[in-house]
Amino acid sequence: MTQNGMNYLALVREEFVKRNIPHGESVSFCKVKKAVTKENASELKDNLIPDANSPDYAEKGTHWIPIDTTSYPRVCSAMTANQAGYFAIRKCQEQGWDFLEDWECVLSNLEMDM
Repeated sequence: MTQNGMNYLALVREEFVKRNIPHGESVSFCKVKKAVTKENASELKDNLIPDANSPDYAEKGTHWIPIDTTSYPRVCSAMTANQAGYFAIRKCQEQGWDFLEDWECVLSNLEMDM
């Protein structure tokens, strides 16, 4: 589950746990084929796209944070989901933003820059 010597899943989980976010130890960003909404949330697992540092998609108890590949195609082709999520978390911290609120804004800016 390491990429470039980094375990991005562990780093993401560490950031969530540091903030005492419920289930932070079992969170994972994931790539999905289409946007996940309340209306189609039951289709999440059918839309998951596995990548190098994701937990086993059959693992029960994982709290998924979906990254839509149609919204962020360049980011998703260049990074794993947890790598992109960790990048967004760190950028939010640098800017003094709440990463739970602003991580998608960071990925949108990165997508435009790529």
